[in-house]
Amino acid sequence: MRLSTMVPPPTALHAIRMYTSDTGAMSNNKTAVYKNGPYLRQIPPCPVGPNKGATGSGAANANPPTVVSNIPTVGWLYHWQSGNVFVNDIDHLQD
Repeated sequence: MRLSTMVPPPTALHAIRMYTSDTGAMSNNKTAVYKNGPYLRQIPPCPVGPNKGATGSGAANANPPTVVSNIPTVGWLYHWQSGNVFVNDIDHLQD
């Protein structure tokens, strides 16, 4: 399952913390239908930059992003068309 083609932002990055069906439908609970996942138990804290420690996500404007979010709870930028995730720090967007 390619998450980026199934779930547009802002839900996509958080969807990796949920259970999914074979068709990509999501659920908070594991059942016979929602048997896949969760893919991450939690979103890790951003390791660098002004939002260090933040676990929230925002939409990336490009791949890689050319701007960052100034919202303090946004540690990650998600480009849903590519599925890429970037740290929300202008100095580390190309890393």
